[in-house]
Amino acid sequence: MKSGHHCFIEFDAAWKAVIRPWFESQREDAWRQVRPVVVTCPNAAFVAALKQRLAEENIPAFGIHFTSPGTLRRMLNGAFEQKNKVALREDLHLLARVAAESDPDLPLWKSVAAEPSSFIRAFDALDGGGWSADGLADQAARRLAEEIANKLGDCGLMTVRQADRSFGNNTGTRVISNWMALGFSSGDWPEFQLLKAAYKSSEHSMLCFRAEGERPAPASWTGSWEEIAGPVEDYLGTEAERHYTQLADDFASHSTASRNAVTFHIAHHLETEATFIVREIKQHLLKKDIKRIAVVLPRRFTTLGREVALKLAEAEIPHHDQAGHRPAQSAKQSLFSKWIHLQQTQRLSPFLDFSNALTSQGLGNISEVQSAKRHLVNAFQNAQTEQLNVLSALVDKPLKPVMDWPLLPADASFAEFSEVIAPQLERIGWPEDQNALLERIESLAEGLAEQSISRNIFLKWLTEVADIPGRSRAESGRQPFAPVQILTLDEASGQDWDCVILAGMTHGEWPPESPESAFLTEARIRELNRRALKTGSQGEGQEVVANDRTLIPGAVDDATRREELLTTLVASTRKQVIATVSLRDPMEPSMSRGASEWIVRLIAADRDTWPNAETLEGWAVATETAFKSQTPYRTTISFSEIQRVNKSRSDSTKPFDAYSFGFESPPEGGLVLSASQWENIFNRPATVWYQSVLMARPPEDFASDESSAVMARGTWTHAWLNPTSSGEWRAKPSLKEWTQQIEKRANTLRAEVAEAFSVAERALPAWWLSDWSIARRMALDLAAALVNEATLPSVTGEYTLPNNDFNLVPGILKMPLRGRIDLLLSDRSNQTNPCYQIVDFKTGSHQPLSITRLAKGEGIQAALYALAIRSIEGASVSATILKPGDTFTEQITDEDAIGLSRLWAGIATIHQKGQLGDLKAADANYGFAPQRPLAEIAVPKRILDAKWRLTHPDLVEESNT
Repeated sequence: MKSGHHCFIEFDAAWKAVIRPWFESQREDAWRQVRPVVVTCPNAAFVAALKQRLAEENIPAFGIHFTSPGTLRRMLNGAFEQKNKVALREDLHLLARVAAESDPDLPLWKSVAAEPSSFIRAFDALDGGGWSADGLADQAARRLAEEIANKLGDCGLMTVRQADRSFGNNTGTRVISNWMALGFSSGDWPEFQLLKAAYKSSEHSMLCFRAEGERPAPASWTGSWEEIAGPVEDYLGTEAERHYTQLADDFASHSTASRNAVTFHIAHHLETEATFIVREIKQHLLKKDIKRIAVVLPRRFTTLGREVALKLAEAEIPHHDQAGHRPAQSAKQSLFSKWIHLQQTQRLSPFLDFSNALTSQGLGNISEVQSAKRHLVNAFQNAQTEQLNVLSALVDKPLKPVMDWPLLPADASFAEFSEVIAPQLERIGWPEDQNALLERIESLAEGLAEQSISRNIFLKWLTEVADIPGRSRAESGRQPFAPVQILTLDEASGQDWDCVILAGMTHGEWPPESPESAFLTEARIRELNRRALKTGSQGEGQEVVANDRTLIPGAVDDATRREELLTTLVASTRKQVIATVSLRDPMEPSMSRGASEWIVRLIAADRDTWPNAETLEGWAVATETAFKSQTPYRTTISFSEIQRVNKSRSDSTKPFDAYSFGFESPPEGGLVLSASQWENIFNRPATVWYQSVLMARPPEDFASDESSAVMARGTWTHAWLNPTSSGEWRAKPSLKEWTQQIEKRANTLRAEVAEAFSVAERALPAWWLSDWSIARRMALDLAAALVNEATLPSVTGEYTLPNNDFNLVPGILKMPLRGRIDLLLSDRSNQTNPCYQIVDFKTGSHQPLSITRLAKGEGIQAALYALAIRSIEGASVSATILKPGDTFTEQITDEDAIGLSRLWAGIATIHQKGQLGDLKAADANYGFAPQRPLAEIAVPKRILDAKWRLTHPDLVEESNT
């Protein structure tokens, strides 16, 4: 086997001495080889840089496979035909939860069952080092790791690192013709066994790794590879000292010097920081000696990275957004998420949310969904629980939208869960690769066949495995050979750059915080790493890892390694280093966040001073001032119309207009509302406009226990009191008859709800019985008051007004009216002078009707009912609000109401013109605050009051009388 082993400090030196000659040696024969010619780099960014350099120098790479560790692993897996599949991280989380749930009394196991990611990271690190569960110091942790390992075997799965070690066991099997490993370093210890397996599986190999410092990890890395591939032939350094070499040394040694070689942008706000980054990019692209620019981020998927990429895309600057940002959910993903939430909670609100999403995507029948919603909401009003199994049992017929999406049981085997979800996921269409999911389910189902697992564990696994990672980038950000690259520190390292922009240098990001693992401490990692090392064949001074072992990266060593990467990156930059930071939290702009220690040390090494918080704040103020003076105001939206409308809405000298809850021109036929909505105009007219005119209603709030209980008690009381079933007239019941009717209806409801809870294997809750008892008592009190004090003999309940134009107040108010009267009493046998009594049951804190209150708009609903009945029957009418415990008396008459002419004239004006206005500020801090759209700009209460007086003078004058 022919091999080479080199280390490089700078890519250019390695290119000339090793990389270019190797590619030139492959140009004629690579495509003819029976076995593949392979190049493996640490990441896709390094691969892209390598391909770009080959293209620039016209060196062909036809027949050469460029791989990252992941693609190399798949290549070896196919070549060696591994039988066992590699477990995904989501599979490990599932097995950890299943194993931990088997002994929930152990505190450690209980915590892992709730959140296994931290334990699995320790499990991965231990496995990557080649250690079994015995590597963990804690006995409970060891037992849990053993359980997870056993379940992996039961499912026919292996970990990634087990797969890497298994490739190395195929000694003597050559599956690669020529292999080059390029750019790896001690930061890649987790990939050591994979690279070693590739080396052993290759006929010819070329190793060209990055040279590093004198830490134990790099020394052991180099020593281990010398044991495998022979001594390093040469260390490829720089041909001449670079511009930033000494500055990098001062940074590393915490020294100060005066150079002014680094450009710093200290801003308050992240957008300002992104703007200056893009400006620097534009300026440097104009320079002929700037070929490659790196925007280096602390990690992927940052807000700053997204802002920079968006601004580059707006400027139409080609770039490669290697970091990217998380894409928005597709319609199928969103539907899947709603389905998961439904299965997790099995409650009414998530079901309605999921059903609405189904119909919006054309996957559900709208009429069936609406029918199911009505039935379930009605059932909720009786059962006072959102549990779907209770509500479904309370509905008197099967509901197709519920039947089509069966709910998962609380516990079942993996196979049983899978059988229920398979057709549902197929209808949803997510995940897109259903076959891959079903194959993985099959493997896990076989290994977990004998174990019952909870619905919660299964759904967490399904959520994780279906959450396919990805990056969203603009088209201009998908240019791998573009001069501008947005990438992380690890991805930028080992490449040559003309300009490096160290972006977002905030505390906790540069360097990233790496808390010590509670399961695998730094001390334990040092002990295991010490045991993994042995003396190499070169004798004392050469430390190598034992067979099947690697070093486990610890948090301290990783932090040191990252600082060395930054130092090397700065030192190797050819032309310009730029560092930026914003001092305000983008999520909470009023909150400050500290600058990174690294940017403070860079400032000291370049400006000969150690900046404190006050100094940085001064820089930020200067930067923001420069930003405002250099940035012309521009926007893609014209605000002139918005400003005009807001000015009109806030002008207390003008009445309400079309932008304040009213029609621009009078609606044809006038504004038609129900009697209760007309009453609401006097306290929340904007809500009436949203809900009754625009038909824009907020989602039902089923979670408010108190409000739903109050509504239920009122609904039950009304239903039990209704003396008729279909609106017919009958003789007023006696107290005994009415009591028997109430008791029968109340007991029937109680039995039905108890049965529904029983089907769901639950007892009837005590709080439900309490509300039921209160409603029963209120109904009996109201019936007694009516029997004892109401004198008219005939009665009908839930009387619905006919669909007429009512001449409510002759010469003043004629309009259609909708509504349903709780109870209507009459002396129908009196043909000469019939009279009617309207009873409006209230179970809350409403006041009795009076002329004074009516003039202020209180009791409009009952007064309108009285005027409507007078219009229909030509009879005298009285109206009463009756509450439990009250004595029944006639509170107002139709004649009383008609006398309030200005009140009805004001209502007639609203009906004709369709102009409502507003009375309560949208941002009110106290009292009832109805839900309003977030985009609504609030108007102060004093202005609303002034505009109301100008718009509705009749209502104001009448209320002041």
